[in-house]
Amino acid sequence: MNDLRIDSSLALVRPHLPPVLVAPASLARIETIASLLPLFAVDFFGFECRLGAGEAPTDCAINLTPDGARMLAGRHTVAPPAELRGAPWDRLERFYQLWGDTRDEPYADAGSTWLEFDMASPAPLPNLLFGWWTEQTGMHRPIHWLADEILPMLLG
Repeated sequence: MNDLRIDSSLALVRPHLPPVLVAPASLARIETIASLLPLFAVDFFGFECRLGAGEAPTDCAINLTPDGARMLAGRHTVAPPAELRGAPWDRLERFYQLWGDTRDEPYADAGSTWLEFDMASPAPLPNLLFGWWTEQTGMHRPIHWLADEILPMLLG
């Protein structure tokens, strides 16, 4: 089960994605990213198309499951693939370690993190989006954690 990848699901959708919405070059890059991620790691896999822009790149975004966040943190029985190591993935690994360490129930809020990939880039380089709510019970992420630790670490 852990060897199933997102691209297996993408193959079912591919015939229904017209080239005017998802250019073939973008779809090929999206499939590359989808081939790297196990099904258990992803809660939502979506596309962003520029409407009316002809053959503009179509981006994709991934919302992680708690196990997906654990995998990227290096804390799952399944290791991330080699393509998801090195810069900037090392920063994401550290982010997800700290993210899990600051909840009474680690990774319970992994769904408030997203990886977004701009298809204009030839390599699968993620952008990180995350929600940060200080009033959640069981979360220990004060503003100084965000300002002094997380943002400097992510920005290098």
